[in-house]
Amino acid sequence: MVGIDKTTPESSVIKEVLPSPKLMDIIPRALDVDRGILDLFTVLAVASKENRIVAVGDLIGKLKEKQDGTSGPCQEVLYSLKRLIKGLSSPRKLVRVGYPLALCQILRQFSIIEGSDVLQMIEEYLDLSKAESSSEKSNMEIGIALAYSAVIQSDILLKDQTTILPLLQQLMSFKTDKSYVQHIWHQCLPLLIQKMVTHSGFETEIWPVLQKDLSLGWSDVTPERLQVLLICKQHLPDKIDKTFLKKNWSNKKIIGEKTYKQLLSVLQDSTRGHPIIHNVNKLLLQELPVELVGDFWREIGEILFHGELSKRRLGMFLLSELIKKPLNIEQLEMLLSKHICEMVFTDLKFTNKEQPSAQMVLDSLASLLDSSKDDHLHSTVVKCFTKSLDAEKNQTMELHTVLSAIIPHLTVKAAEELSQEIMNLIEGRQFYGSTFTSLSVRQWSINQLSLFFSHSAGQEDVRQCQANLLQYLFRHAFFVLSKSSSEIPHCHSEPVSFGEKLQKTCNLAFVKNFLKIITMKSDKNKKAYITKTVQQIFSYVESLVSNSDVVKPLKELNEETLQALHQIKQMLSQMHSIKTDQSESKNIYAFEILLTYLALQVFCDPQNCLDVIQDSLSCCEKSVKKRVKSSDDEPDWLDVLLDVLIAMMTHPSKLSRAIATSIFSAISDHITPLSLGLLTEILMKKTTDVANDEDFMFGDEEEGESEEEDVEMSEKGADDDEDEEEEEEDDDDDDEEEEEEDEDKDGNAAEANMEVDEDFRQKVKNALGDAADNTDDSEEELSDLSDSEMSKYDAALAAAFRSRNRTEIKKASNDKKQQLITLKIRLLDFIEVLIKQNHKAEIVTLLFRPLLELRDSSERNRIEMTLGEKAIRLYRQLYKTKVSPDTYSQITKEDLLDLMTHLIEFSRKAPSVGLIVDVSDGIYFLSKLLLNINSQSKKPETEKKIHKGLLEIFQPSLKGFLDNQGYQNFFCFYQNLIVKLPIVFWKESNGLVTAMSTEEEKLTKRLKAARLLCCMVDKNMHQKLSTKQWKTFVTTTVPVIIKVLESSSAKPKFLDQVMCLFRNILTIDKGDNLQVIPTSVVPTLQTLKKSGPRSQHKTCNSLLQLLQRQGLQMKTPDVADTSSTTPQ
Repeated sequence: MVGIDKTTPESSVIKEVLPSPKLMDIIPRALDVDRGILDLFTVLAVASKENRIVAVGDLIGKLKEKQDGTSGPCQEVLYSLKRLIKGLSSPRKLVRVGYPLALCQILRQFSIIEGSDVLQMIEEYLDLSKAESSSEKSNMEIGIALAYSAVIQSDILLKDQTTILPLLQQLMSFKTDKSYVQHIWHQCLPLLIQKMVTHSGFETEIWPVLQKDLSLGWSDVTPERLQVLLICKQHLPDKIDKTFLKKNWSNKKIIGEKTYKQLLSVLQDSTRGHPIIHNVNKLLLQELPVELVGDFWREIGEILFHGELSKRRLGMFLLSELIKKPLNIEQLEMLLSKHICEMVFTDLKFTNKEQPSAQMVLDSLASLLDSSKDDHLHSTVVKCFTKSLDAEKNQTMELHTVLSAIIPHLTVKAAEELSQEIMNLIEGRQFYGSTFTSLSVRQWSINQLSLFFSHSAGQEDVRQCQANLLQYLFRHAFFVLSKSSSEIPHCHSEPVSFGEKLQKTCNLAFVKNFLKIITMKSDKNKKAYITKTVQQIFSYVESLVSNSDVVKPLKELNEETLQALHQIKQMLSQMHSIKTDQSESKNIYAFEILLTYLALQVFCDPQNCLDVIQDSLSCCEKSVKKRVKSSDDEPDWLDVLLDVLIAMMTHPSKLSRAIATSIFSAISDHITPLSLGLLTEILMKKTTDVANDEDFMFGDEEEGESEEEDVEMSEKGADDDEDEEEEEEDDDDDDEEEEEEDEDKDGNAAEANMEVDEDFRQKVKNALGDAADNTDDSEEELSDLSDSEMSKYDAALAAAFRSRNRTEIKKASNDKKQQLITLKIRLLDFIEVLIKQNHKAEIVTLLFRPLLELRDSSERNRIEMTLGEKAIRLYRQLYKTKVSPDTYSQITKEDLLDLMTHLIEFSRKAPSVGLIVDVSDGIYFLSKLLLNINSQSKKPETEKKIHKGLLEIFQPSLKGFLDNQGYQNFFCFYQNLIVKLPIVFWKESNGLVTAMSTEEEKLTKRLKAARLLCCMVDKNMHQKLSTKQWKTFVTTTVPVIIKVLESSSAKPKFLDQVMCLFRNILTIDKGDNLQVIPTSVVPTLQTLKKSGPRSQHKTCNSLLQLLQRQGLQMKTPDVADTSSTTPQ
């Protein structure tokens, strides 16, 4: 049977126990239900998990208020049941989550609801015979299953046992070709058994039906029947005993030597719902004893791996669940055999990347490693996968995925063993018994060391292991071994053919992993770890430099460089010996990081970093010695240090920029308006200003781009050796050409080596015309030219050369512009640090202008789009920050009002609606800040006076907006502010009503006034006004609205806004101040509905329904006595 067949005896049984369909006639319409209840259904359909749970609680609370004192289910409860049951057939994902939850809770909380009534509603509102398409039918089937599931979980069946048997028969007889539908239905029967197993109705209603079905045994067995058997065996061991199993299932145990064949058939059949794993598999593994794991795996698990994709996925699931059992080492090695590990690699490589089946295995391995601290077990898991590596099959990326999943969970000893094996692989030695000499594999192995830096840094041994790996990478990146030494780590033997490519890969890996440690979120424990790691690295560097007979640096270090390293060592020692308070410790931490970075930079670029080292040492010395200072006094070393950090941000190295950001974070508390000016000056510098600025310098972007490309390439694995050799040859050729150009001072030689610009050559030929020498024969004599012809050709050639110069100048100008944009993007990292850490009032307010200017500029220049997006993201963080109350005294009321005035003027010229709204959000933030500052001042002004001051700065632009058509997109500015600052703008309501009612005013002004009034009139405003204020507004505004509605000259757009305002007033007031409305309004609205455009139909209907629902008393304008009439 497909679906629920109403012609079967089961359906007739349901109809016998259900009441008459009169219940359907008393369920109210949506218009008769409280709007607050209706809104909650929208939340259930679209909100997040937390909001859905809150909405269900609110819905139950409102329904209990309505139900209070009512004998039967109130109308709101009945409507909610109808709405939820009908909504279960919706294909929307969140509806299928939120509605069953609400339905279950309503059935559980309201005991007055009868189970038979609910089943009647399900049958009526989810009638499969009414489905118009196969997809709609499938959605209804899913809805029925979800409804039955909610009924079962609500325990409503415990009150009415007559509904149990029909429901059970429906669940057992349901069949469909849609596997996803069947999967949802098959969850209901086990749920019903588990709910009812301890209830008296189980023996009489459920067990006889189940016993009859289970007695069929292995005959035409389905996964569903086996699932029911396993559930009953768990909950009813006295009924599903050895005798029952022997009689009906041919064996005393479900899992045994005699049943493996049948079980394999059932499990293979359960894959028809691929990729969903049938619940019977989980129950079967729960039944499997540990001692039978080996037999079960050989008879069933391994066979599944030889099947199609759905069978292999099931095999992966079985493997992932078996791993979680308490297995011994031998059983684990059997499960993770070489063949199975290769299948895991294959699955990771070829299956759906969004949901690879092998990911289940990796997750289980992570759980296993977390639950056990047995070093032998951890090493076994690692060996099973690493010994399966086959470089010829290109499995390195898949092994990387496996290692990245298990390394963070390894014990320290197992992690050290694996790291040592990887270092052996890098050096060309044996890797778990196998030797790999390929350069690409060795480069790949270098990048695997990065995985150990995602390992938990909570243990001292782990930190030591990570420091050891950093030392290994540094040694091989910057030094060459002259002779072996057992006293210096990683200098005991020379690796096999460790060439330039591997050295460069080690260099990049060192930078990447050192960067990972430096950029940790520096709480107290992690900061100590970072400091200790930095100290260990510097000590190791010092040992390498001092043992020049053992190792030699790749780049020669002169005496000046060695002296700089010695000075850095002395300064670090001095800082370590100083006891500091918390504020000074941040400075010392920042300089430790900076000096260590500069010491490492000596080995990369020794010539260019010496001046920076001296500046940094000077700043450090002044910072350490200046122990006592006033709070308002800026450290004299700060400006110099900021210049150093800005210079580091121009560097192409990511490590340099990350360290600069980390140092800036440590000193952010010292930033003052003066020092902030160094940053904002660059941020607000126009790109056009640098076009002819010869002093504007920037880091080597090409070098940076190549470095980042190298990082990406090294992570993916190097290319083939042949390609690498070709690249090396090309690089050598390029170097030789550059050397020749530098050495050759002769003009003719330089001209010979120059790359010919073919476009420029063609322009010269076009300029010369027939006089151009197009032949290679130098002996051919050319005819003489006249003076006029020579002048003509001279002018043409001059134009060609000028064109070439303009192109070169334009290119140089564009390069400088792009460099400035790049620097601004990087400096915004500093601004982000300030926004997150420095909540001083003066700092926060100074950041508004530069961030908005950047966004404004980006919307006018497409090349600045990335810069603008980052700036506006930080701006939105800025106006959400909480300013420190201790710093309120740093700014005055006048400063804030001036800033808001500037922002209002800025918003007038903003090129987009989004930017205008962002500016208004910033003004709202400043308004709140102004109120907070006023409340904590020694002589606070009244709130009314503050509101008046705020309104005064808005009035000029508001008047200009109403009178002038040049304020494009400016309505959204006031719309946003009116909603957030309703009381400030309420004083303008009378003026807006006057502007709307004056026929002599321009239509655009009247339309704008009506739109602004619509924004003002909402629940938020109504709650903030006194009763007298609201009554005065209503009695003044409603006659104006009636006059406009009855006017024959009103334009459609204006009428729309006026009617929206009228609807808002009716909705909020609820008749409290509208007892007397002229009866003419009803025919007026009916006339507008008939004669007006379609856009007015809905609004007119809404107004008429509001008038009818509120039952307002009408009074004819010319009649003195009152008459009670209700608009129809």
